[in-house]
Amino acid sequence: MISLRKPTIFLFFACTVLVFFGILSSRNEKLTTEIREEANHLLQQWETLESLPGHLNNQNDTEGIQLEPCTVINPLTNQFFDLRSLGALGNEGLFQAWNARGYDYGKNFSLGICSTPLKQPQNLPQSDFVGIGNRSEVGGYYTDDSGNKRSIGQVSTSPKFRGRKLVLEYTDGSFCEGLEDEKSLRKSTILSFACDREIMSRASVSYVGSINDCSYFFEVRTIHACATAAKKDDMAIIWIFLFICLCALAVFFGGGAVYSLFRNHQSRLASTQRRRHSFSNGVKSFVQTGFEYNQYNDNVPESGAYFDADNRDSNELLELLDSQADKNIND
Repeated sequence: MISLRKPTIFLFFACTVLVFFGILSSRNEKLTTEIREEANHLLQQWETLESLPGHLNNQNDTEGIQLEPCTVINPLTNQFFDLRSLGALGNEGLFQAWNARGYDYGKNFSLGICSTPLKQPQNLPQSDFVGIGNRSEVGGYYTDDSGNKRSIGQVSTSPKFRGRKLVLEYTDGSFCEGLEDEKSLRKSTILSFACDREIMSRASVSYVGSINDCSYFFEVRTIHACATAAKKDDMAIIWIFLFICLCALAVFFGGGAVYSLFRNHQSRLASTQRRRHSFSNGVKSFVQTGFEYNQYNDNVPESGAYFDADNRDSNELLELLDSQADKNIND
């Protein structure tokens, strides 16, 4: 019976898990719809406020909230965004570089997201990153025609929203060339992040353009640019799953205990019925035996009758023998 009970419990547990994830999936779809509606509503309110005089930009209303580096909250929708997985911050400090082809610009770029793309900056020659005080904080670079590396901005771990666009800015790169005051202007970079849930890799970095070889613009398509829950909120799902597992275990052991009690009760009931049946069969057999014994006694004749019949037969036999003996003597 145990082999029949365990598959049932396991099937119940599997169904419970599927229902749980189905509820989460449907809940996520519902939340997504609600968030979109709320975002559209807030966007309309935001546009209305911008049209009013004396309006102040409240982009930094969330500055009072303590956030981890390379994370941000959308002030319009209060959605949480986490870009740490694209850099060394979410990769256990390991080196992470993203390459982008410059196409008509004639040079290729190496970028880091919230971290430097350089693996060993201390081993670079002095001709690289001229004018950069801290090479370990270079956020992106390219190699010029002379073979020297030029910084396009220093690392930043503070992404921000401009309207509905999530951007990350790198500033204070190498000095811009070809300008009259080239010792005062430094290269800068803007990374614009777009949510892409269908991309096969973690991210795709594309070069968009540059202005005066001094400002650079890139687009980063990644699933990590999609809204997600903060890490601390993930514990709620874990606790819910553990609670379901405990309920399944309680059902398993509780069902086993109830089944054992039911089997014991059935065994005691069957034993009682067997004893009653045995007693009734004994009484029935005793009555039947007594009845047959009485019938047997009724059919057996008395002892005197047997004795008289035997004597009569013996006398007749003796008389017959005597008559035959007398006949033989006379002859």
